[in-house]
Amino acid sequence: LEFRDVQVTGDASVTVRKGKPIILYLLRVESRWEAAGTAQGLGEAKGSLILPELSSEDGPNSSVIQIETTSDTSRHRLGSAVRKEGIPAVRALLRQFEEALRSTLQKATVEL
Repeated sequence: LEFRDVQVTGDASVTVRKGKPIILYLLRVESRWEAAGTAQGLGEAKGSLILPELSSEDGPNSSVIQIETTSDTSRHRLGSAVRKEGIPAVRALLRQFEEALRSTLQKATVEL
């Protein structure tokens, strides 16, 4: 599974209160995706992924993730797999992003 043309729009801010960073963001994420079968003749699938509202309040676990398939030559097997396995994988990546952001900001705050 490969993501292409990722676009992130929205607002983000960081403030420091009592020595701790407070992160606020409200983002929209859009991307195209492509998946190719590893077995010969399985085909390929393409589509789009949209997170209409990724917020610091709700976090990645509560965010709506929309996956649409625009073409699928695998008799819908790859498109279905992307929806089934892709959403939990995207949530895991978003959790990693959030943890890395908090860790980086925490280190930067300590250095101040």
